Amino acid sequence: MYNMLIVDDEKFAVEGIRKCNDWQMHGIDTVDVAYNADDARKIMLEKRIDILICDIEMPDEEGFSLVQWVNDRSPHTEWVFLSCHDEFAYAKRALHLGSFDYLLKPVDSEELAQVVGRMIHAIEEKEKQSRYNEMYQKYYSLWKKQQPLLAERFWQDLLSRRILPFGDFLERALKDAQIQLSPEDYVLPFLISIEDWKKPLQEREKEMMEYAVKKAAEELLLADHPGQAIIDKNGILFVIVYGSRTIQGASSTDRWVQAGRQFLEVCQNYFYCKASCYVGYFATFQDLPRLCLGLKEMERNNVAKSQSVLVFTAFEEKETDGLVRKSIQYMKENVEEDISREDVAAHVRLNPTYLSRLFKKETGNNLIDYLIEIKMDRAKLLLDSTDMTVSAIAQQVGYCNFSHFTRMFKKHCGVNPQQYRKQYARLSYR
Repeated sequence: MYNMLIVDDEKFAVEGIRKCNDWQMHGIDTVDVAYNADDARKIMLEKRIDILICDIEMPDEEGFSLVQWVNDRSPHTEWVFLSCHDEFAYAKRALHLGSFDYLLKPVDSEELAQVVGRMIHAIEEKEKQSRYNEMYQKYYSLWKKQQPLLAERFWQDLLSRRILPFGDFLERALKDAQIQLSPEDYVLPFLISIEDWKKPLQEREKEMMEYAVKKAAEELLLADHPGQAIIDKNGILFVIVYGSRTIQGASSTDRWVQAGRQFLEVCQNYFYCKASCYVGYFATFQDLPRLCLGLKEMERNNVAKSQSVLVFTAFEEKETDGLVRKSIQYMKENVEEDISREDVAAHVRLNPTYLSRLFKKETGNNLIDYLIEIKMDRAKLLLDSTDMTVSAIAQQVGYCNFSHFTRMFKKHCGVNPQQYRKQYARLSYR
């Protein structure tokens, strides 16, 4: 049932409309009356009015200004104008404002009943559309919430090899997950490892912080690219960047490394955790599971390089001996610096543990022993050919601690620096 309001300054006209039909038979529950625009506004502020029958010519205020107010405050209300004048200008303005119809006085009761019937039908259609829109918004909202879960499930299944990563199988799975990629596209994975929390957390707090870290990873690592943050079946956080062949290359890698560093700063400053970020490369769907296993191996082997961004790309280097040569060159060029295995690994963009294995395989030597040997060879040269003090020579080969240098020299050369100089020096010093 609906509520109707009649607005006219002529009381006999109001009463005539109110009594000309059995309005309840036409779906009208209550009929209110007002003799001016102000009274009409008061009524409409107090109760819902569905149908408004309004005279245009009233002494205090035209019906046009009232319906403008109605349009702003009560858009669900349907209204019809009454007028004594069959003037085109009036009718045109009424239709411009959205009048359902334009009726001439005196109003025929049957005609008015038909107009009110059509107005009720229009209201019912609007209500039906409104309910549909609400239902659509509800299910759209549910779909929007569900869509990331579908996408996350897709990547979980792909990484655990429950989806065949090629052909129609992959294409159908991408479509089902609402992921806007084709089987020919490339993706780049990040592995995010939370190493430690800076303060004790309850289990619930930890879950909340892990969720916050995941959302931050999405926002920072996927700032300009589509992608998905996922937790795999083992609880490891991956961020998958959607891409293509055109955005591969060294400059692209540098960009992702920088994004990873920004993310780690946020983790440290806002989430009170130590984390590391392992960056893959743009890979095919077929290569992605193997690449992610490689990132996990990097994470397991990284026992020294905390809160760092490590890049996987060099793992796929065909000429690994080129990386070993590059490592040796770096150590020789920086013999005067206090460099470590991690510094050498960072220079060639390899995990330190992997570089050590690779170095041993290619040279037969331990990387740290080789680095020390380079330093000791330089120290022997300086002891042989200069009158520098042993302390100064220690600093020249990257040792700030004189005693440590002396111990390492004796371990590798069999004698301490002073004895070596005395036995092997080519110059006489007085």
